Amino acid sequence: PLIPPRPPPRGVVQARLTAVLALVRRKPLVSAVALLAAAAVREHLRVTRAKRKALQRFRALAAQPQPKFGITIVTTAALPWKTGTAVNALLRASHLAAAGHDVALCVPWIHPSEQALVFPPGETYPTPAAQEEVMRDWLSSRAAALAPFQIRWYPARYDLVRGSILPLGDATRWAAGWGRTQNSGRPDAAAEAQNSGGPEIAAAARAQDSDGPETVAADRDGGGPEIAHAAPAGGGPEIANDLCVLEEPEHLNWYHGGRNWREAFKL
Repeated sequence: PLIPPRPPPRGVVQARLTAVLALVRRKPLVSAVALLAAAAVREHLRVTRAKRKALQRFRALAAQPQPKFGITIVTTAALPWKTGTAVNALLRASHLAAAGHDVALCVPWIHPSEQALVFPPGETYPTPAAQEEVMRDWLSSRAAALAPFQIRWYPARYDLVRGSILPLGDATRWAAGWGRTQNSGRPDAAAEAQNSGGPEIAAAARAQDSDGPETVAADRDGGGPEIAHAAPAGGGPEIANDLCVLEEPEHLNWYHGGRNWREAFKL
């Protein structure tokens, strides 16, 4: 039988600790960098182990005869802004739902005062429900196969400098369905709660300049109490957080300070 290694004598341990302390005193900067690097490696290993376990569960689910996944698609635009991240994500959600999966499409809600910056002239929507109706009408006239899927909303604003819509606060809480209890999960309730588009969201957007660095302030408490009680979310039953598809992840994570996407979803 294998003999387990014996622990080093107490004197050896004390000598090693003394050598480490002497190095810290002589080279504090090098020691600090080494400690930070060790902490970063430890966190990386922790996340890697957690994702390996999640991937094993995901593969077990995929090995079933007729696998059915809960898929969440998070994008940075929505119709009637006819940009790629709006059109492609909507079509992808429709066809994945037609394939038999539970699908949620998570799109940005921007205040009507900013909608005029990106939507066609004369098209603004006071509530998420009104905009969702336009999205589904467009889809029904073009998609070959239609199947029911959820549309969720997260609070956002349009950044003039980057020419993109950026989330306000932690987008994972809306994408994973955690923020939907604030408005009973109904688009009409969301509209009532936010008073025709969300005065708190509009105030938060006006308080930030067009470059957007102050957006981090809105994220410091996981989305902000004003956003939590005013933002639309969308209705429908809960779906499993199996798979998440990020459209333009660099924009979704520009100021992201919330929960890690890899921890919110299995894959």
